[in-house]
Amino acid sequence: MQVFSERDPNSNVVTRSQIDSHNFNQETLSQIAESSIVPPDDSYKIITTTELESPEHEELLNQDVCLICFEAYSDSHDNLVELPCAHKFHYKCFIKTGRANGHRNDVERPNMKCCTCQLSLIQYHQYLVDYNLDHKQVEFVNK
Repeated sequence: MQVFSERDPNSNVVTRSQIDSHNFNQETLSQIAESSIVPPDDSYKIITTTELESPEHEELLNQDVCLICFEAYSDSHDNLVELPCAHKFHYKCFIKTGRANGHRNDVERPNMKCCTCQLSLIQYHQYLVDYNLDHKQVEFVNK
């Protein structure tokens, strides 16, 4: 797949390079960071413990561990958070990381970024807003 940094208005694909090259209003990003201790709702998905029991998530339970606490997903009874980049963590771990490290108005605080690939969830959210994109319709490519 060829990855472009320019936005194709007819595409539902958003790439990491498009976000990285986008000209963001820094004041807007700071206001978003100040407004909450968690990233905007459209920048992650919750996988509930009930959903984890479905066949769709069987492989996740059998093989993966949280990259924050290193506990197997199958050993806990916690919801997971799945980021647009497809990295997953225990929801509680993801939230605790942000509370322990960083100030509320810090766009760069850990829970506003993916712990694995450093995707900025605030920039991802603002990119969708700037282009009037529905996060449920977007396919994110981390390139």
